[in-house]
Formats: sequence, structure tokens, C-alpha cells
Amino acid sequence: MSVHHRPLTARQERVLRGVFDGLTNKEIAAHIGVSEGAVKATIQQLFRKASVRTRVQLVRIVIEGPLGTLRRGTSALSRAR
Repeated sequence: MSVHHRPLTARQERVLRGVFDGLTNKEIAAHIGVSEGAVKATIQQLFRKASVRTRVQLVRIVIEGPLGTLRRGTSALSRAR
């Protein structure tokens, strides 16, 4: 999975999966065992990589575009646990 041909780190992928599932930053942090601040920083990295400004835009790219390895019906955090 990549955004504009740049691969995601393992943390970026786990955070992205949480965003895709509609989790809050606090919920994502609890699920993957990092601080809420680390989640916020990672989301900002994802925004820059995808050239977007909102979570909705990021999820749209996941569904429609180059991040397309995440699909509806897939538990986003199942691999992170």
C-alpha cells in the first residue's frame, strides 16, 4: 500500500486502518498501544503523503485510490492486535 508511490510505515498503516474504521485518535492509540499524540502526528504524515486535509478525504482515497488495499468489510485493526 502506498500514497503517491511512497510506501506506508507499519504505524501509518495501523493508524490509517483505525481512521478507515471511524475510530477516534484516542481509540486508535489504545488499540495499537501508542500515545494519542503519536496518532495525531501519524495522521498528519498521512495527510501530507496523500495531499489531503481531512480524514474524509483520506478515507475516500482508501476506498477509491492508491490506498485501495483497505476495503469495506475488512476489520481495520484486526492485524494490529
